[in-house]
Amino acid sequence: MKVLIVDDHEITRISLNRLVSQVIAASDILEAGDASEAQRLAAANPDIRLILLDLILPDGNALDRLRAIRESCPDSLVVVVSMVEDRKTILHAIDVGASGYIPKTMSRDDMIKALQAVLAGEVYLPRTLLTIQDGAKPKAVPTASLGVLTLRQQEVLALVAQGKTNAQIAQALGMTDATVRLHVSGILKRLGLNNRTQAALYAAKAYSGN
Repeated sequence: MKVLIVDDHEITRISLNRLVSQVIAASDILEAGDASEAQRLAAANPDIRLILLDLILPDGNALDRLRAIRESCPDSLVVVVSMVEDRKTILHAIDVGASGYIPKTMSRDDMIKALQAVLAGEVYLPRTLLTIQDGAKPKAVPTASLGVLTLRQQEVLALVAQGKTNAQIAQALGMTDATVRLHVSGILKRLGLNNRTQAALYAAKAYSGN
């Protein structure tokens, strides 16, 4: 598997190189220190499968080049690895084609799990995004997009978006784990989603108004 690491700090590139080596058997790991070099390497290597991309680069915001990079490597999975952790930036990165967003503040073990999730076909989102309102009581969301759900399903979805497990949701709402699983399955079907991660992202956007 061919991998491209894009970061303007050499030490960070070395660390990510080692991290990638723990997750996959990469046949070739390419490195770029700015967005222009990343775009050039992507154009010259359309078989790149995984791209780890910092946001703030010497020649601008990497997200401005992300679409062009994806066009050069249509089969690539792009994971943003950045110190920036605000909700708007994370959602924008996913909207323009990133398959995951890993804060640089995460532990090495959590980064490995995040990369494994992306390589398994999931969209990885940091827990900060999946927390709608810490400690807030779940409630229905008065938006047209979620209007296809029952009130109970909206309550379950609110807790899914907070990163709660089925057991935690069951305890919070006074139901069994099996009932929670049925609700989650119904939510995915009604919203046309494939997995729990997509449901969390969908809910995060709905709650944030984006």
